[in-house]
Amino acid sequence: MSDSLHFYKFRSINKWLIESIVQRTIFAPRPEDLNDPFDCQVDLESVFERAISLASGEKLHFIKSFYENKVFIENWKNEMSSKGVYSFSLINSQILSEPLMWSHYADEHRGVCLEYILPKEFILENLMAQHLENRLFVCNSVDYQDSGFVECILKASPDLERFAEDLARKYLLTKSPSWHYEKEGRLVLRQSGSIKLPNESLRRVYFGLRSAKSDIELITELARSYSGCNSFYKAIKGKGDFEFKFEEITA
Repeated sequence: MSDSLHFYKFRSINKWLIESIVQRTIFAPRPEDLNDPFDCQVDLESVFERAISLASGEKLHFIKSFYENKVFIENWKNEMSSKGVYSFSLINSQILSEPLMWSHYADEHRGVCLEYILPKEFILENLMAQHLENRLFVCNSVDYQDSGFVECILKASPDLERFAEDLARKYLLTKSPSWHYEKEGRLVLRQSGSIKLPNESLRRVYFGLRSAKSDIELITELARSYSGCNSFYKAIKGKGDFEFKFEEITA
């Protein structure tokens, strides 16, 4: 782990947002609670059947040994279903002004975009340490593709542990190309749950074009008092037909 984790999280303004700011937490839900019903819900048996139809020789024998091992498949699926998947947008020059993110995840511009930085030391000591029961399983960017699970199985390592890990990464980090505008990264825990963040992890808060004055006042006060955040910005319309930009809130 060589760098801190720097990301955006688009949110509606509601009691869960307020709770996360006051308690300085982020929450990683189970795969079945993600908004896309196809996300982390691939039919594993169907994938194995397609891979078997394309394999031959030792590779065919290897793949069939897993497909016919119903205990392995059931245990693997149960393990995946209990994972905690925290999704975020990777920092880049376009995502903050991506209208679909504000419309889909920030209550049609009434919500916020939170900018976080998790220090390297925090990640190593509080998410990756071996003694932690619910430590980090994987943290990576999402791969957008229509397929790839069959190819993953066909190219899988003959080592059982490595095979299960490669398949898990594919399962947890692949989405349909339709979602590519999200520029998504994921922090996956071994179990669903909350992560307590250090003070000042919340670096900036950006408010949408339609954010109410009362909401702005509430969130800025809570973020200052409980999360140590002192940088706030409000979206305003730009000169282009569909352009918007951000100006700092100084009061």
